[in-house]
Amino acid sequence: MPLTPDSELKLAFDPALIPASVHELVGTTLALRPLASDDYTRGHLQVLTILTTTPDVGAEAWTERFEALKRVQDTYFPIVILDRDTDRIVAVGTLVLEFKFIRGLGKAGHIEDIAVDPNVQGKGLGKKVIAALTAISEGLGAYKVFLDCSESNQRELPELGSKPDWNRSSGRADGLDLLSAHYYFVRRLSSRQHSTRNAATSLPVSRCRSMLRPLHQSSTDRRPFRGASSRLPRELKCVACQEQYYLHRKTPASQQRAAAAKM
Repeated sequence: MPLTPDSELKLAFDPALIPASVHELVGTTLALRPLASDDYTRGHLQVLTILTTTPDVGAEAWTERFEALKRVQDTYFPIVILDRDTDRIVAVGTLVLEFKFIRGLGKAGHIEDIAVDPNVQGKGLGKKVIAALTAISEGLGAYKVFLDCSESNQRELPELGSKPDWNRSSGRADGLDLLSAHYYFVRRLSSRQHSTRNAATSLPVSRCRSMLRPLHQSSTDRRPFRGASSRLPRELKCVACQEQYYLHRKTPASQQRAAAAKM
């Protein structure tokens, strides 16, 4: 089935917001455009299942959500990349525009829900989606763009002109400029693979307290640390595999606001 022209589609936002330079990135065999009202039939949800649990809610419910996003003007900017030969979606992503009081009523962009069909992974489509959403954000006047990605993908960030801001991160090893933490996290000190968890994972203390103990605790003392979060030692060790961690605490909201006001 050949690609359906944009003129025959009901799109989530004005396609003119996507710069021509971005369209050139995807080449001649693919097409990039805003999400359309009938993209349920082009496999939108199937691609999102690569990212997280995404049950098939049916065409009617999907369309209702599309219309709800479209009604919130100048806020949601979902895009898709399609195969021109099959008219099927192969990559997706969304920009959410946040309206602020700081920076003279400034705006900040949040890049969300990047997913690529496994059959075409490894071709840089995820980076193309991010580049497109970043360009849209800049065109809309956003002073900053927030992106959340896995630690394994952080090596790709310099190509996109991005770098982790550890001082303002949520404490997650996979965080980029995130301010969403609500409790303490621990992050691995060494690069050695944890016996039961992915090396890119940061573990909330609330879930890991039964596994951790102070780093300098006696080697014969196997009791896990069970103190209150406010009394957690700075350096910790996994009881199961002796992996070392350090404690990372969220920056207080007052300090976050003060830092943001200086940007």
